Amino acid sequence: IFDGHGKLGHTVAQEVVERFPVEHENVISIEDYDRNDFAIRKALNETFLEINSNGTASTFSLGGCTASISLRWGSKLYMANAGDSQIIVQQRTPEGMITKVEYSTRRDKANLPDERARIEGLGGKIHVNANGFDPRVIIYSEAAKDTIGLAMSRSLGDWEWKSVGVFAEPIVDIIDL
Repeated sequence: IFDGHGKLGHTVAQEVVERFPVEHENVISIEDYDRNDFAIRKALNETFLEINSNGTASTFSLGGCTASISLRWGSKLYMANAGDSQIIVQQRTPEGMITKVEYSTRRDKANLPDERARIEGLGGKIHVNANGFDPRVIIYSEAAKDTIGLAMSRSLGDWEWKSVGVFAEPIVDIIDL
């Protein structure tokens, strides 16, 4: 899932869709998949960071996208997530009824303690509305010439928010199937 946001978010999402398989192949070999979980986790992380650091400046500075990737290898499912999109792994009966949610990725929001600490530690401002929902990382955007908020604390693109701790590093989790 690559969910674009901002003025050119759709363009950022499309670039990530096109580059992800190529960049991922550049950082891991098929032999690495058979070695260990660490190699796959590291490769997914490096893929996100490589795409983000070498994105098209004219678009990555004016938009961004969340990214939720799932990769099945053997009896394991690897999930890498940056942003507030989610992957949900469910168990179903043969009739299709959901019996159990096995796993869901976390939604990276600025009100989570670790995200808040990183953002505020870098001088970032966080706004949470009166009901405690919908936290935003707030910046003055030179491109928009206005104060604007970002709904997630991790994303690809959104380069104007980098200085206040919004980054593309995914959380990578593994579940046995």
